[in-house]
Amino acid sequence: MKKLLILCVVTVIQAVSCKSEVDSQNNLVGRWRLVEYCKLDQSNNCSTTQVKQQDAVFIEFTSDKKYFEKYAKLSPEHRFLGCGDGSYEVTKAELGLYLPCSSSLAPRKVQIVKQSDDELVLNSSTSGLKAGEFKFVRL
Repeated sequence: MKKLLILCVVTVIQAVSCKSEVDSQNNLVGRWRLVEYCKLDQSNNCSTTQVKQQDAVFIEFTSDKKYFEKYAKLSPEHRFLGCGDGSYEVTKAELGLYLPCSSSLAPRKVQIVKQSDDELVLNSSTSGLKAGEFKFVRL
């Protein structure tokens, strides 16, 4: 009886965590516009940089796990990763991007700091510093 109870609890926990990953991936699907990001100044302090509409940076996640990064200008002033289009995977609070500029077969890891229906905050810093934070809004 005790083993059956433990088995049931483990099954429920696995089901909930799998649903969370699927929801996270489904909530990512769509087109997003970069509105601000943290840029380090000369003193290594975070300076929030606003991105104007005419300088827009767009990222898009499709339901078939494709990733696109586009710019409003040919020579963009602002960038997210700047590595072109690729594919993606979602695991817990992390986004793995398979991009052409990657030097290995492993995905580039990007932390999902915040995710809601209309806002997405990603941190591309491998050291976890705020300097890598990018805030997007859903289009």
